[in-house]
Amino acid sequence: MADRQLAALAVRTLSLLTSLLPLFSVVTQFAVAALIERRYRKEIETLPFSLLACLFVVYSPRFQRGPIAMSLVKQIDGDLMTAMKSQDNLKLSVLRMMKSALKLKQVESGKPLEDAEALAVFRTLVKQRREAAALFRGAGRPELADKEEAEVKIVEVYLPAAASDAELEAAVTEALAETGAASAKETGKVMKAAMAKLAGKSVDGKRVNELVRARLGA
Repeated sequence: MADRQLAALAVRTLSLLTSLLPLFSVVTQFAVAALIERRYRKEIETLPFSLLACLFVVYSPRFQRGPIAMSLVKQIDGDLMTAMKSQDNLKLSVLRMMKSALKLKQVESGKPLEDAEALAVFRTLVKQRREAAALFRGAGRPELADKEEAEVKIVEVYLPAAASDAELEAAVTEALAETGAASAKETGKVMKAAMAKLAGKSVDGKRVNELVRARLGA
């Protein structure tokens, strides 16, 4: 199976198991981890991103690589329980997706995630859903676009406050002054400086890019 197919299968399986794991006891999870270790240790070592590796590292309490931005995970876990009780299926689905994305990122990085890294994962999820919503609207599927945008609102609850238009404008102005940029060829340099000034806030990179390009006459 090609790496891309294997990765896609792993993601789908992890998402499914996220919803099933609470049904199993810790003792059962330990037993499964032990069986996987004995039977598939060689495969896990040679195929670090295989389905077995993902299941083994992500879902085995015995072999997890430490906490994953525990303050955020604790908040998500609490909200998961609330969503279950209220039968809020959309929120439940999004929260499970967020938790799976964090675990996959930890597998990739090979180390516990800091809150800043977890927030970067969430920003990626928001970006993906905004792009999908735009595509759906362009294809005449507003109902699917609405669903993507509803998911964005749920993820954004866990992100820092969004930078205002005034803050974006100020950051771009300061970045232009600092870099001395005068042409569209220097857009990247200005973007980097502007984003650094907006650190700690939730920022739409596409919007910042538009402001920079407009100021540089691109």
